Amino acid sequence: MVRAIDDMTKEVLSDVSIDLSRNGVKTDSAVSKAGVDYEDFFVGTAQMKFDLTSYKDQYKNGHATTSTTGMTESDTLYVDIMMEPIIPEVPIEVKNIYYELAKWDLRPESFKALDSLYSVLQMSPQLKVEIGSHTDSRDTEERNMVLSQHRADTVVNYLISKGMDPDRLVAKGYGESTPRVLKADLTLPSGKVVPSGTVLTEAFINKYKGDDFETLHQLNRRTEFKIIGIIPHAVIKYDEATIEANEARKREEEEKRNKQLQDLQTIDENGGDDSSNNTNNNTNNNTNTNTNTKNTNTNTGSGTVDPTMTKKANMYEGHALLNNKKETTYLLNLSPSLTYAMVSRDMFIELWNAGIIKDADFKNDKPTDLGNGTTVRGDVFTISVLQLGDITLTNVDTKINLASTQPFIVGVKVVEKGGCSFDQTKARFKCKK
Repeated sequence: MVRAIDDMTKEVLSDVSIDLSRNGVKTDSAVSKAGVDYEDFFVGTAQMKFDLTSYKDQYKNGHATTSTTGMTESDTLYVDIMMEPIIPEVPIEVKNIYYELAKWDLRPESFKALDSLYSVLQMSPQLKVEIGSHTDSRDTEERNMVLSQHRADTVVNYLISKGMDPDRLVAKGYGESTPRVLKADLTLPSGKVVPSGTVLTEAFINKYKGDDFETLHQLNRRTEFKIIGIIPHAVIKYDEATIEANEARKREEEEKRNKQLQDLQTIDENGGDDSSNNTNNNTNNNTNTNTNTKNTNTNTGSGTVDPTMTKKANMYEGHALLNNKKETTYLLNLSPSLTYAMVSRDMFIELWNAGIIKDADFKNDKPTDLGNGTTVRGDVFTISVLQLGDITLTNVDTKINLASTQPFIVGVKVVEKGGCSFDQTKARFKCKK
């Protein structure tokens, strides 16, 4: 028996969709009714684990678990799922987000916190959020505003690269304009206590010296997210086969996550070029090209590519043609730290199966398991000819990102290497003549 409860009012909720999974496989669904405390589920046999997930508009998705392990007699299990109401415009700090000094590049130790934020957003697909970045009051107001905007953009771009819908994210730089308000008494390194409710303005902080001074400035340097909208009826419903596939995929991704992030950081530092580490052309001994992935249609001529671009959160979506054969949409990432192009696993499989990318196109010898029985020679390859709307680039370094669900992302630095720039006002490229 299960019921959903408002985490704030402790009232029993009605019209809540509830899914029951047994040992990771969805088996039952129900909708709670007004005036009924507990919804009845057929539980089954002993020695089983049960997961319950609840969905309701204006609430974050709820989750609870129970088990019959150790039970020796038939009995009824009663489970409460607590559901947190969505309260827009309340900032929540994302702790442990670190940047290089006076820069907006994410440091590797920030990924764990950002992955946690990604998980929160995945669990509640009805949320649209603002990512806000704040600086301390040192440096000019203008430069702090620019710095904070770039830092917010960097966080949003990271979440998008992991597969988050760009339409759910807004980046906002506040510079030094919104100093922190203490929510509890603060004991400084010197032992002095700053009371709850204090606003950490520049004038207030200037009264302190040494470690106290630096501590108060550090508190103003922060990244926060707040809910700014709710997407109605945006609940996740999976069939049994999808659940099994997702669980298997999660296990594989978890094993590779740390290594992938390390590889991604390495490519950032090298400008997207791993060829300096491995430039030989050894034949790949373990390539197996048997897959069940269906090929998509490709364009057999260069033709004209639609130059129209549409803003998507902090990126721009446009149309591309890869090696004069594969048409696709792409996202232009404006972050200066992304110095290469990036394809998802599924997009790469399409390119590989269609013969658009071949073994000789790889720039390194880092075997990459695509998870479908295919292992390819490396994870960085060259796109010989890349048309982005009405501009053409050549020999573009491209990385396979197994974790991304965005088919194709191009860093603005790739465009700049080709002698072009991007005009955000007109949403068009401009190239040197």
